[in-house]
Amino acid sequence: MSLPLLRRPLLGALAALTLLAVHPIGAQQLGPVDGADLSPTDTGRVRAGMLAPDFTLESFTGERIKLSDYRGKKTILLAFYRGHW
Repeated sequence: MSLPLLRRPLLGALAALTLLAVHPIGAQQLGPVDGADLSPTDTGRVRAGMLAPDFTLESFTGERIKLSDYRGKKTILLAFYRGHW
């Protein structure tokens, strides 16, 4: 095998590693910077068996969704992801 044939896979691997190393740097800048646009919340402890506090969030389609609208109707699984996909 000649050296030029080895360079292409090595350059591809190096480029992939560089992208993986640099990506987390940009991810740290997502979301509110200083929290100034976050509203204060009750930071009381939640215990097993307690009702979840009501809140309203915006879906990815822009629809406003309240947790209380689903109380007693469905089983709800909340999964919060940090990020803006």
